[in-house]
Amino acid sequence: MGLSLVEQIKAAPKPVDRKSAQNHIEHLINSNDDSESNRLGDLNHQYPKFHELLIAIAGHSPYLWRLIQRNPKRFLRIVENDPDILLLELIASCDQATLKHAGDEAGIKRALRQIKQEAALLIALCDLGGVWDVIRVTEALSDFADASLKAALSFLLAEEALSGRITTLNREQPQGVVILALGKHGARELNYSSDIDIIAL
Repeated sequence: MGLSLVEQIKAAPKPVDRKSAQNHIEHLINSNDDSESNRLGDLNHQYPKFHELLIAIAGHSPYLWRLIQRNPKRFLRIVENDPDILLLELIASCDQATLKHAGDEAGIKRALRQIKQEAALLIALCDLGGVWDVIRVTEALSDFADASLKAALSFLLAEEALSGRITTLNREQPQGVVILALGKHGARELNYSSDIDIIAL
């Protein structure tokens, strides 16, 4: 296992309003007297570059900051683990979700949204913190898109099998279906605002 994300941070964008961003961080750390808040406070003091990255996110990205605020435990799991290993685990969890939520469309949608949020936060932290270069970032986004698409396809094929509309189903190697990824997805160059552009045959 390699270094944790927090140990690999090299840089952070400069905040426009540092004082306001600092207030957001202090509120997050002091709002709850629990192990997550205490650990977050410790990391904030122990790793200056992590502190600077938090300042940048609190000051510039409402979406990422809301993900941190809503689930500090998830945020700590991200920053205290090897980001390359964690991404592989998140990709694997997409496939596992199709088994856990078989026959439950609302459940699989909810699970994939939650996994997507964690992946988005992980990839953005690695990007903004200088942990991954732009090629690694676009590959990570593309790999996660592939995993999400595969999970959705597996769920839908299982639904068809249960209804009797198809008679065989191999989750690992679905037969009779081809999905072509076009554009940036096909080139493994997805960015944060990209839609996946696919053709199903």
